[in-house]
Amino acid sequence: MARIEDALEWARQHGYEIFVHDLFEIADMFDAGCSPEQVYARVNVLEVECLLQSAIEDFEVEVNELIEEAFGGRDI
Repeated sequence: MARIEDALEWARQHGYEIFVHDLFEIADMFDAGCSPEQVYARVNVLEVECLLQSAIEDFEVEVNELIEEAFGGRDI
């Protein structure tokens, strides 16, 4: 558990906002002895994926609200 806490602390210190399950991958990279550059590169990808997934989820909520508003709970 300490390795995940260390990975989370590292991500926070560097200003990254990523999904918790991605911390396991970061911890594995630290354990494997990856260079800081490799970790930064992978975390940048994970952060973009996180932002995209969050945007998709927000969009889905908005679409569902619009459908509910338009159809008033009727089956479509």
